[in-house]
Amino acid sequence: MNETPILSWTLQGEAGTCGFYAMVAIAYALTSGRAGPFYGHQAPDDMAVFVANWWFFFADPTPTARYFFSREDTHKPAVQRIVGHDPPVAVFECAGNLRLYAY
Repeated sequence: MNETPILSWTLQGEAGTCGFYAMVAIAYALTSGRAGPFYGHQAPDDMAVFVANWWFFFADPTPTARYFFSREDTHKPAVQRIVGHDPPVAVFECAGNLRLYAY
């Protein structure tokens, strides 16, 4: 079975407004089993379809990341217990003044 359509829907839902490299980071984390599960599912745009097909041609921008959280999530006690005081591996700027943090 071709997993590209599933990946494109997940990329759009998790990082659709956060740019190309955020999608590449999510693709690596998801396909490697390093992070997940991911719950975001939205109809993919052209960039999500492109990344779902070709992510492996680009370097992983977050090779050690196991968790991805929104800025709002980082203030929750449960998330703070996971990430502690560690700085994020990467921060991706998203539309609407949102951010995606990779830990």
